[in-house]
Amino acid sequence: ASLVSRDEIGDLAGSFRRMAGRLRSYINDLELSAQQLEEANAGLERRVVERTAALKNANEEVASALAAHEKTK
Repeated sequence: ASLVSRDEIGDLAGSFRRMAGRLRSYINDLELSAQQLEEANAGLERRVVERTAALKNANEEVASALAAHEKTK
């Protein structure tokens, strides 16, 4: 039930409605951006864990190879 007033109060009410709509849109955009950042962060954290494990394995292989090489000397 929206009343339309054709005076300054009506203009002000219209401006407030438009402002409220823009604010809702900005808030929705910010919430979406925050969700996307959280998802990206979680993906990066997974990659760090995976690569850390791969580096640990590679270091262990190098250490084993080095130890085996030292034994053959």
